[in-house]
Amino acid sequence: MDAEAGPHAPSPAPSEGEVVEVTWCSMAPGGDLGEIVARLQEFHAVVGLGERWGAAIAQSAAFEQAQNQAHKKPESSKMVTWEDIFDGLGPAYVNTLSYQASWHMLGTLGSPTRVKALHYGSPLKSIVENSGCYLIGVTMVLRIVRDWNTQRRIGAVKADITEWLTSELKQGRLHAPAGLLVAMVTNSDAEALKRLSECDINLKLPPNVPDSHGSEDPE
Repeated sequence: MDAEAGPHAPSPAPSEGEVVEVTWCSMAPGGDLGEIVARLQEFHAVVGLGERWGAAIAQSAAFEQAQNQAHKKPESSKMVTWEDIFDGLGPAYVNTLSYQASWHMLGTLGSPTRVKALHYGSPLKSIVENSGCYLIGVTMVLRIVRDWNTQRRIGAVKADITEWLTSELKQGRLHAPAGLLVAMVTNSDAEALKRLSECDINLKLPPNVPDSHGSEDPE
């Protein structure tokens, strides 16, 4: 890893997308079209949340890298935060720091999610492709849905997500503040997560994606 990238910076995005295979939601033959559309809309919402998380992870890593570089310079004696940038309260070099972070972010953001294949059957199977921090964010959300214990805290979606993300942080698999990601979960996101968590979901993730259940993914 680049020494200047910081300990929590994700690797640069690959030039081509990584493939993620999701098997989910059993549907009986001849099922209602509206039900199929509803399940796909929920899947779309979950992927959208994952991409927003990916952007936040890329932003966090990019700011950390720019901050570390700036901190090595004599004129950069004060470590600033995102609040300094957003509130306009930081010193003059904050604008330069923000500019540098934007460029770092472009290097890790990756390619957004695209559908490679969608198989209707029992269960449904979606094969999607993305890369970089988009890949990290989307697979994190899909792993949350897969690992969800609905009997633990029914109705407390954000509490469960916070607990899951805290565990990821302790294991070194989270590269952004857990509170920031939880705050991005809307009510409609929460409903989609709960609905999909009722399905028996299996994931086949790229080998470079960290996963506590990676060895259990079916072939």
